[in-house]
Parts: sequence; structure tokens; C-alpha cells
Amino acid sequence: MIKIGILAPENSKEIAKTFLDIFKMNHIVVAICENSKEIKNKISFFEKNRIEYALITFDQHLIYPIDLDVLILDNAPNTTLVTYSLIDCVNDKTILIYNTDNGYLPKLEHQNAIDYGFSATSSVTVSSIDYFNEKKSFVLYVQQPLHNPFCDDILISEIPITPINNQEISNQLPAVITALLFDIPICNTINKLKI
Repeated sequence: MIKIGILAPENSKEIAKTFLDIFKMNHIVVAICENSKEIKNKISFFEKNRIEYALITFDQHLIYPIDLDVLILDNAPNTTLVTYSLIDCVNDKTILIYNTDNGYLPKLEHQNAIDYGFSATSSVTVSSIDYFNEKKSFVLYVQQPLHNPFCDDILISEIPITPINNQEISNQLPAVITALLFDIPICNTINKLKI
């Protein structure tokens, strides 16, 4: 089972919604829960019931340790997210996906760290946006090759993404990046444009 942690004080529900939409499109069994004292029991229950992915939302003030495969960070203004308790959830294989747009998170030094946002210096950004009714399609721009532990590395490329849901694009990016890394089809995705 793949454990995905989301620590985003202002938008964890929106990020989780995009994950749920992508998993639903692919008929992937997923469970969502909050990080609590019972987190290890919940994870054990999910594993026994053949849950493929677990989305775990975190409260920044009370973090219980659990080994994560992916940790998504999106900082609220003037909030300290990276704490010793959070570090206990990260190991050498954990993929860190973090938003650098608001400038409150420093560049994270980890072999599997991927920063995203609308900045020209982000590893993953958006090169264009098209509006389609209430939903937006966009072109994901991978500006630096991403090491992929599960299939081929993701090279510098532009990847057109048709609308997944009506969430803000910044709240869709971490789920889309994770889907690419775990080779989960984004059913509405067109072929990659290599650069």
C-alpha cells in the first residue's frame, strides 16, 4: 500500500479531492484518514482490506509518526511546517512534493524532493492554462528531470492535462505529479510533448 501524506493547512481538502478524482478515474481503491494516535492501526486495517493507496491528512500542530511514501507540503503564510515530528514521517525513499510559490518553505534538501509552483525556477510548473467551462486544462511543464523509482524517469517535457476537476490548478499539481511518478494514468491526459 502506498501512503501519501498531505500537510497543507489551507488546502489539504482540495488537494485530496484531486487525488480522489484521479483514483476514481482509474478504479483505484483508496482510503482517506486523518493522522491521529490510531494511525498505525488504521494503516494496518487498510492493508488487511487491500486498500491500494491511503491519503493521510495532517494537522500541523499534532503529528503522529508514520512512514510515508509521499509527503505533500503546501505552507500557509507565517506557519512552520517542517518540525521534528514531521521529519519522523520521512525516510530516504519518501518523495517530498512541495509548493514554493508563497516563499515560506525553503528549498528542501532531500534526494527525492520535487518543488512545484508557478515560478520559473520550480522543478514542475505550468506553461499555459486554457479555460474549459468551470474547469481548466493546463500544460504541466517538467523543467528538471524527475527521478521515478517505479518506472522510467520523467524527462524535461510538457504534458497537456485536460480538466480533472474545478479545483485551483495549484491544488491539482501535487496529485498530478504523484500520478505521473506512480505511473497512474491521468485518463484525460494527452501524449507528452518532449522538449
